[in-house]
Amino acid sequence: METTLRIRSGSSDAIYTLQIFCEDGNVAIFCDCSAGAYGKLCKHKLAVISNDRTDIENQEQNSNFDLAHAWIKSSSLQEMLAEIRAAENEVESAQTKVKKLKKALEIHLNSQNKQKG
Repeated sequence: METTLRIRSGSSDAIYTLQIFCEDGNVAIFCDCSAGAYGKLCKHKLAVISNDRTDIENQEQNSNFDLAHAWIKSSSLQEMLAEIRAAENEVESAQTKVKKLKKALEIHLNSQNKQKG
């Protein structure tokens, strides 16, 4: 099965075409934006996986979007996206912890220098 969506660019007047294929519960999404052309996970693919209709070209696309999202819901794509978001949150927490530890080390080192002076 196959359907097509047209998604507006968030940063220009371009409209990108996404081709969504579903076969035996496996979903493939191809986008003709510059990132998608290289097989990258572009924001247009993410929008469809996330059920974000903000940038669909027009309301006539809703039925195609519904079909694509039904396929996505029955696949592992949303679960994979949730895992990515959880990992991103862990990275953000780790980065915050590193900043705090570096600041504590900086304060400690500076206080040691002041005691000598």
